[in-house]
Amino acid sequence: MSKNYNKGKVIGMNSGKGPKRDKPGLNTQVQLNPEDLKDIACENCGCKYFRQVSAFKRVSALVSPTGKEQIVPVPTFRCDECGFINEEFRPIEQKTK
Repeated sequence: MSKNYNKGKVIGMNSGKGPKRDKPGLNTQVQLNPEDLKDIACENCGCKYFRQVSAFKRVSALVSPTGKEQIVPVPTFRCDECGFINEEFRPIEQKTK
């Protein structure tokens, strides 16, 4: 009895199965003009340039997949000029109401 392992089979690549590549809306790239986009500026000094930094959170051993306490980086952005972090970039629990 021979075994069929389907070697080399790629999901969605068989003829007649999976998404069609020629349908409108699939794999369509949107052309964006940077001049039409709204700038984000520092709420403190008005600078338009930001640097990516990381905040760190502790994950309790009770909910950690390894069963041990972990530290997880949370990427955010701060003003390159004054170091201020805009409200929209702050981790959820640091937001003020």
